[in-house]
Amino acid sequence: DAARARPLGGAWSRLALAAAAACLAYAAAPALADDPFSTVVPLHGDVDKLGYVYANIKLEEPTAGPMSPHRGLIFRVVVDSSTDLTSLPCTGCTAASCGERRMERLVNREHETRPLFCFDSLCPEISRNCSMTVQGKPNLCYMHETFPGAEDSFLDGIYSTASVNLSDFRAWVTIGCSTSMGTVFQEQFADGTLGMGRRSPLLSHNADLWGVCLAPAGFYGGKLTVARGVKIDDDSGWLPLVSEYGMGKRESFWSAPYGVALERHAFLNVGDRACTTEESSIAVINTGSPL
Repeated sequence: DAARARPLGGAWSRLALAAAAACLAYAAAPALADDPFSTVVPLHGDVDKLGYVYANIKLEEPTAGPMSPHRGLIFRVVVDSSTDLTSLPCTGCTAASCGERRMERLVNREHETRPLFCFDSLCPEISRNCSMTVQGKPNLCYMHETFPGAEDSFLDGIYSTASVNLSDFRAWVTIGCSTSMGTVFQEQFADGTLGMGRRSPLLSHNADLWGVCLAPAGFYGGKLTVARGVKIDDDSGWLPLVSEYGMGKRESFWSAPYGVALERHAFLNVGDRACTTEESSIAVINTGSPL
């Protein structure tokens, strides 16, 4: 069974790890909701060969006709707990700017999206430069995201709002609409990322518990569980998460990883190897990276 997690006072506060399987979960500590729900989404990929797991999502398509070639487009998104940002390739991408692979699926005018403007409250403060022109248009909320640790890993475009459909879990959220990207993103199999960080717009006000289970080594896929107001019978096995302020300087506006404190001389098992920590430190739990 999947591990579980909960936030305290609106902040993600606890982590559970399952000993018998590659499962983890994050949670708040809400009151039981009058309308509890949970949904389980299949995961694809693996850590050994592909390097990550991904889920399939759709965007609402109110204007797509029944014969539209864009209708029912499924986007493959890496489940990433290190960021709050859900990002997808959008109309405006070219084979040169986003890669040939990305041209198969683009967020387009038939999807229910609304571009953010530089003066919108949802536009990140760093992007509120109304003197800039993006895609030949003024006043749009521009996006430039870089990712430390990997060369040529950036996303450029604009921020939009969109209705994201993750199985039967739906939420209206801010997304990064990419029209140019680094080689790392051009060449990966997945289309984009699903931001599951501790301040994720996808989760806030919509869910208070989510978890990931990976298939055992040598097997494929896993499952993602998202829930709200679900009673947890066994409350043991939870680890406190380091507060957001204890994680140090944020690498970007959207960076919001989960961390667990490791004491000095803590014993760790990494694969078949056992090791100890020389100093107290913080371990970042990142579902979007095999490292």
